Amino acid sequence: MYGYRSTWATCGKPQASRRRRFDAFFPRFKSVGNGGAVPFSRLIYETSDFLNNFDGVRAQTQKQAASARAVAEQVLLHEGFPQPSIDVLHLVQRGECDVYRARAGSHELVLHTGPEQVVEQLHDNLVTLEQIEGEGVPRVIGWTAPPDCEHGPAVLITSLIAGLELSGRTFKREAWADLCDLLLRLHRLPADAEPSGRRRPVHDAASFPALAAQLEEAVQRHRLPIRLDRLRGHLSAMAEYARLHAAAFNVRPKLIHTDLSRANVLIDGPKAGIVDWLDLGPGDYAFDLASLKFAMDSVRPGDSAKLLKEQASLYRALFDDSTLELRMRFFLALVGLVRAHSYAHHARPYPPGRAWRVRTCYLHSEAQWRSPLRLEGPEVGAPAVMTDHRPLPPTPPLRALFYLASNRRSI
Repeated sequence: MYGYRSTWATCGKPQASRRRRFDAFFPRFKSVGNGGAVPFSRLIYETSDFLNNFDGVRAQTQKQAASARAVAEQVLLHEGFPQPSIDVLHLVQRGECDVYRARAGSHELVLHTGPEQVVEQLHDNLVTLEQIEGEGVPRVIGWTAPPDCEHGPAVLITSLIAGLELSGRTFKREAWADLCDLLLRLHRLPADAEPSGRRRPVHDAASFPALAAQLEEAVQRHRLPIRLDRLRGHLSAMAEYARLHAAAFNVRPKLIHTDLSRANVLIDGPKAGIVDWLDLGPGDYAFDLASLKFAMDSVRPGDSAKLLKEQASLYRALFDDSTLELRMRFFLALVGLVRAHSYAHHARPYPPGRAWRVRTCYLHSEAQWRSPLRLEGPEVGAPAVMTDHRPLPPTPPLRALFYLASNRRSI
């Protein structure tokens, strides 16, 4: 490993003549479709960049963490927190908001830092969720925006939701029941008819044509391993379905989470909690149910469709929702496309990893479309299919090789 780094990372990329000799020695690697083969050397360079970018990221992260700690301690002091000094700060996630787990004395906290507009949106969403009683939703402790004369990040401090990520190891029937109850309380809350978020949602039928066009463009631009004729056929069928059943999709919006991935569902024994409420907004609760099914396909593949059928049947009765089964076919297929769209437009991806994730999510969408959920009769439908949550090799070099091997042929 260290020899590999010294060859490719410390010496820099070979000059053009060396690259041509390298490409002549190795075959052209047909890992992507829609545009021909890609030189093997290009994939090696991309893998090298992927493996050796961690030092710079680590230094930047440490600087940002120190800044977040200082601002957070000022917020805690201003809010009269009994122990405002932060003893431990650990980065949990990077994204629109960087998320840190912190300890101040005996109190476990969560820090969210990022652009003021994003952090303020998350703050407002959590204030909206104060209508939900219980411990399954984070509570706001305090927040601050940078002064007008400065350009630093805003900081939001919330309570910690205890637990571990939803997985086959943490799943319990009691926790599943608690999670379903929490979602039902969320979906009972009234919502504005028009989205108030920062961008147009991708989780409704009206937005589907734009989502489909952007996904097709990304598949072509990045030469992802999905044949265009196959992609276009699937997207066209879904668009026509949404057009023919437009009246059925015209339902009264509810507050929905919109991103119920495994990482955002935490299990603590018999209790469940949900985090990452940045994209909370009005929509069709069928999308949240479909998102939960996507997550459960990698948690309890033998039970995921049955669990969804039970929950959807309950919703149909409680909300007198006669068109839910019809809409579920569309939304179960939509979730995989939304995730594929997100990976395809990721700002700084590892290209072979992006290709594998887009392809995997797309195949999940196709499978749900071919065999839709059935709420009546013994047939269930909605088969459990591999998702991007499948276990991956533990180290970056092995993951890189896995991605390269998995993308050799277009589907």
